[in-house]
Amino acid sequence: MSFSSGLIIISSVAGVFWLAFLFFIRQIHYFAPNTDNKYLVHTAAQSSRWRWLSDIHKFGEIKTGMMEMTIIGIAFFQKLFRDKEGDRPYIAWGGFTAAITAVMIYLIGAGYWNADIGLALGLLLIVSFWLWQVALYGGHANTAAVLALASVYLIQQTHTGTFSPTLWLFLGGIVYGLTQFSSRSAVKYTPLFFGAVFYEKYQTMTTNFLFYWNFNAILIGLITLSFLTLKLIYKRLVIAIYFEKAPVWLNKIISNRQQLSLDYYLQHANNKISFYFNWAFKLSVLLLLAVNLLELNYLLPVVVGAVTALLVFTLPNIKENLKYTFNNVFEHQVKKKSHFRLYVDYFAKKGIAVSRDTLGGGWRWLPKVFFRLAPWHSVFFLLSTAGLLAMAIFDQVNLVNVFLVTIMALSPILWAQLTGASQCARTFSPGLVAFPLATGYLLSATEINFWFPFLIIIALAFLWNLWKFFTDIYPARMVGTNLTNTLLSLKIKEFYTYDTEYNNTVVNIIDPAVLKDIKINYVQSLKEVKDGWIIIPDTSSKAMHMSSARESIREGDYTKDPVLNELLETRRIEKIATAKFKTFGSSNIWVQESEVSGYRDLILKEITNQDRFRGYAWLLHSSQLATRN
Repeated sequence: MSFSSGLIIISSVAGVFWLAFLFFIRQIHYFAPNTDNKYLVHTAAQSSRWRWLSDIHKFGEIKTGMMEMTIIGIAFFQKLFRDKEGDRPYIAWGGFTAAITAVMIYLIGAGYWNADIGLALGLLLIVSFWLWQVALYGGHANTAAVLALASVYLIQQTHTGTFSPTLWLFLGGIVYGLTQFSSRSAVKYTPLFFGAVFYEKYQTMTTNFLFYWNFNAILIGLITLSFLTLKLIYKRLVIAIYFEKAPVWLNKIISNRQQLSLDYYLQHANNKISFYFNWAFKLSVLLLLAVNLLELNYLLPVVVGAVTALLVFTLPNIKENLKYTFNNVFEHQVKKKSHFRLYVDYFAKKGIAVSRDTLGGGWRWLPKVFFRLAPWHSVFFLLSTAGLLAMAIFDQVNLVNVFLVTIMALSPILWAQLTGASQCARTFSPGLVAFPLATGYLLSATEINFWFPFLIIIALAFLWNLWKFFTDIYPARMVGTNLTNTLLSLKIKEFYTYDTEYNNTVVNIIDPAVLKDIKINYVQSLKEVKDGWIIIPDTSSKAMHMSSARESIREGDYTKDPVLNELLETRRIEKIATAKFKTFGSSNIWVQESEVSGYRDLILKEITNQDRFRGYAWLLHSSQLATRN
């Protein structure tokens, strides 16, 4: 197959998938009030007021830092759809980047191996529902994926002879830098990017390295000397500042002398020194690896490119915007926040030890979540790795190369786990994008005609993923749209429901244009409804969207109404309801989008079929309540 033929095929398939996706999301709503999506959309809506790209920060709302490229993409689709308020432009952008990710996988696969392998890898990736589920939730992770792959592709052009290698390295560095401004998860692609630079330098995964011994010694010496010096003098320095005997600019560091003691500041300073030097050591190790493995002739153009991207989002007020960027990186990468902090007492009562710093189920959670969200791709990766190891045993491929390729394929997962990322599905979705490395390497090493069995596998994977998408993922995300359309079709002008946080993803997301013509009556029990329609939200406290709701944490499942409890426990509600709606609570896929609900599902096995039944929302008429089996 020629390169152009493969590009036409994968682009056409990606285009069809995206257009179909656009059709199905045409009426999509926000899945809850005050979501992160809404903050990003509102920030993008200010694009006409930007004079510099750093103005995104000025008009940005909370939770939008380090997502500037995603916001730019949303702004483009807002103009395309003429919609600056709804979620559709963001979801459409997420789907667009999902489609382009498959095209980038083709380009990279064709570059490393050939067009046939590139096409096989691109087709296998695009049939996974995971990319499209990420798009439905909020596609900034997909933005990072497509930009990270674009940076690898540019690095791949280093030896094509079209331009100077330095130019390609510079351009790759720029796109790598832009990647970091697309999603707070983008840093997980760092090993893949620098692995691509390493490969282009040596054209192999193994080589002898030139070590910059003087540079190593100076850097390590400076860090060690600085740490020891501060450890020796920090007490005297803090005392001088506390009693305002230091220079004026230093005395300003402490501004709360009246409320806090000297001992507090001494301990605080000691903790800060340890913290910052811990990070200085980690960063210096990464710097030394980069310098020694890549050498300055390859590293400098990449760094200059990345710094150029940084300037794009910090000019003209570089100091102020650098501080903003650092604070966002620090907040996400260092100060980990987890919903487990809300569940310490809950798990303590069950005899399970968790803390505010718990991030999930640990290493054992990883295979479970990947086999839940990407079973076909996970099996393919494992079989590819096993095949490469077998070939290495028989000296058909280099064992070290097999090891390094496997590490690169796993690098986004390993990075996330080793740096303490919260264990929710979208955080680890970059692992899916890296898996094709192992499969591509195996296909290139075997040199056999793989198309017939591969097409069968892709077809089966596509059908399974399509089934999961349309029976679980899509209807659960579209509950607001489905409920709105049902109300319109039945011409309902008044209904009864409960005043509860459980309605945040049901009644509270009904299209406001529809809701303004409908009267809502709140009741404590279904016995209060004499004649009228009733909307019952999902009532499971174990649903993903309830993991941070005070009501579900404090009280558990919604069980305040004995009449409703009987309907759910006997499942009689299924026989009398006019309509049944899937929500996040009825899904075994969406549950993985919270580290707490995913932990309760995959590790503790707490979430049962009855919990998922509680996860449905219902529409029924009071006249049916008297119906008996």
